[in-house]
Amino acid sequence: MVNDDYIMYDLKKEGKIHIITGFGKYKSSAAFGTALRAINQDWRILIVQFLKGKKSGEILIFEKYFKDNVDILRYGFNKIALPNNIEVSDKDESQRGWEEMLHAIEINNYDLLILDEVLPSVDLKLLTQKQLFDLFDNKPKALEVICTGRVSNKIFMDNLTAKSSLHSDIVCKRHYFSCKCPECNRSWEYHYTYCPNCGVELGKYTSARLGIEI
Repeated sequence: MVNDDYIMYDLKKEGKIHIITGFGKYKSSAAFGTALRAINQDWRILIVQFLKGKKSGEILIFEKYFKDNVDILRYGFNKIALPNNIEVSDKDESQRGWEEMLHAIEINNYDLLILDEVLPSVDLKLLTQKQLFDLFDNKPKALEVICTGRVSNKIFMDNLTAKSSLHSDIVCKRHYFSCKCPECNRSWEYHYTYCPNCGVELGKYTSARLGIEI
C-alpha cells in the first residue's frame, strides 16, 4: 500500500527534475510559465539558455520586471544549430555556458534552474549526457530543474525518462509554419531552412512574427 503522507513529504522536500521534449511548440513557454508561478512564491531562479543568439520576449520581460528573482545566462550564436552547420565555436560556447552555470548554482541559493535548449545541445554532442546526468545526481537537494528541447536520439530520450521526475513530450498536431522534408518525410513546425533530422535543404523559409511567437 502506498503511503500518501510519505509521497507528499518527499515532493515538498526534494527538488524534482522536469523534462520537456518533443517536436511541438511551447516547450520553452511551458518552462517560463512555471518560472512565473515560482516568482509568485518568491523563488530565486536561474535561467540558462543554450543555442539561442537572440533574446525572446520572455527574457526581455524577466529582465525588465523580475530582476530581483531571476538571473539569466545566455549562450549561442544567431543561427539555428543543426547537425549540418555545427562548428567548434558552438561546442566551445556550450561548454563555457555549462561551466558558468555550475559556478552560479554553487555560489547562489537558487530554488529553480531552467536549462532552456540544453537537450538539443546534448543531442548535437555540444554537451555530454554524462554532464547532464551528473548534474541531476549532484545538484543541491532542494533545487528544482527544468530541461527543454528536441531530442532525436532514442537512447538519450529513454535515459532522460528514467532520470526524470516528470517528463512531458509535446506532439505537434498542426502548425502554421509546417513544412515536410522531401528526403526523410519528417514534418517540422518552425522556420528551418534545413531538415533537423537529415540535413536536407527544405527550400522554404518563413520568418517568425514578433509577438507571441518570439
